[in-house]
Amino acid sequence: MGDSDLFQLDFMRHEAKFRAAQAYVYEVFGDAEATAAQGIEISDEQRARMRAVTTPLSSAVSLRPSRIRTRSR
Repeated sequence: MGDSDLFQLDFMRHEAKFRAAQAYVYEVFGDAEATAAQGIEISDEQRARMRAVTTPLSSAVSLRPSRIRTRSR
């Protein structure tokens, strides 16, 4: 299964989506942390972005059962 071209392609796509989502989470929280470190209250926009990124990103990292293939034995 791991040697399958389809598996490799799907894995790379999911990995890319996961890494993009992860980078965005770090950006959002880093921005809010930098603001707070300056002694400035974080904005409503920053709070909203933090809430949005903590919502499950299931579409970015999920494996849909219909896409999982098994080998015939």
